[in-house]
Amino acid sequence: VVEEIGPAPPVQPLAPFDRDESSVTLGVAGFGVVRVDASRVRVIGPDEAARAGLWARLGTWASAQWYLTQGFDVLRGTCVASGDRCIALLGASQQGASATAAWLTTMGWGLISDGIVVLDDRGVALSRAPLIELDTQLADILFANAPRRVSPAGRPRTAITVPDHGDMELTDLVFIRVMPVAEGVTVVPPEKLTPGRGRGVRVHLMAGSAVGVSELPDVPVWAVLRNQPTNPEILAKVHPPAVARAVADALAGATP
Repeated sequence: VVEEIGPAPPVQPLAPFDRDESSVTLGVAGFGVVRVDASRVRVIGPDEAARAGLWARLGTWASAQWYLTQGFDVLRGTCVASGDRCIALLGASQQGASATAAWLTTMGWGLISDGIVVLDDRGVALSRAPLIELDTQLADILFANAPRRVSPAGRPRTAITVPDHGDMELTDLVFIRVMPVAEGVTVVPPEKLTPGRGRGVRVHLMAGSAVGVSELPDVPVWAVLRNQPTNPEILAKVHPPAVARAVADALAGATP
């Protein structure tokens, strides 16, 4: 990653985006642009503060694009490991994957990566920085004593330091989804999912991403369904500690 001085894009209806055969570029109005090719990631902005804000917003995307140029598979999610299990927690934004992973690290699991899961050609998840980025309010409530730094992203975000784990072969995919369920948190094991569900799904890193997409690895797929917390009673049943315990308990009873 190299930083360069350059102009920031003006405000416009769509984010600046460009691609060619060897590179992809994405920008943020008022901050700068990030250009990725196989040799480097260039962070271009008018000053240090602008480049820091740009990286806070696009750093995960840019890292994913660079790994793709190197031939790795990349999934958008969080990866943790314990014993003989290495799981990727996947889901749309605000479904709770990072928060669930963060709580799992208080239960003896170690973080491999957050934001993206990078897999080599053997299906091994590559360890990255031991940081999980959460909404600041959630971090203050659940992880008040964890070492942290405030992210200069557009919305209040805090990166907390958690126990880490080295590279490990992925054993399971766990999809987290918010939807009405009777018991607060329901874990659906692989044998109860529709046959083939999750197989061959192409996971886009970002809308408009040009460098590449990845296929889901051929490992068991679990679904975790949790209710939307509409009142304090439901919140206690579906907050990250409850989801983490449900995931850990389900995996403990299954053979990897």
